[in-house]
Amino acid sequence: EELFEDRKVLLNEPITENILYSVWHPIEQLIALDSTAPITLFINSMGGDAYVSLFFSSYLLKSPTIIKTVVLGSAQSGASLISMSGTPGYRFAYSYSTFMLHLPRTGAEQSTSNNLMSQAKGIEMLDEDIYDLMLKKTKMSKSLIKKKLQQDWYLGGSEALKYGIVDEII
Repeated sequence: EELFEDRKVLLNEPITENILYSVWHPIEQLIALDSTAPITLFINSMGGDAYVSLFFSSYLLKSPTIIKTVVLGSAQSGASLISMSGTPGYRFAYSYSTFMLHLPRTGAEQSTSNNLMSQAKGIEMLDEDIYDLMLKKTKMSKSLIKKKLQQDWYLGGSEALKYGIVDEII
């Protein structure tokens, strides 16, 4: 409640549909109360669902309110995408924060060959969405993004600053 009154929201859980209630809804309420006052989103999450992460990133990018993102400890996977979707100039991290970026993964399920091809197309669409977001929100070229995301890519705060994933180290 105190965080809400100070216009602060905390994302400190895996990214699932649950963040729609614990993170998105409070931000919506704060914008409705005063769309001119900035909101600070503190992030410490191991990531999670790629679809929810990209939805939330899209939502932050369209916000009429300044959204400050602050990585407290770890922003991994989708949490890194969310952190870079804050308002330009207001994306922060602590020097010992850890970021991890990668492309979405899928489990090998028992499936027909047609379903597997369809799933592969869906994953390729997610890959392109992530490339597009990173191209718009970082200082990286598409070829560098593709190269770095071939495997899990871990960065500290200063390296995240170098690549334009954050704007300032606190």
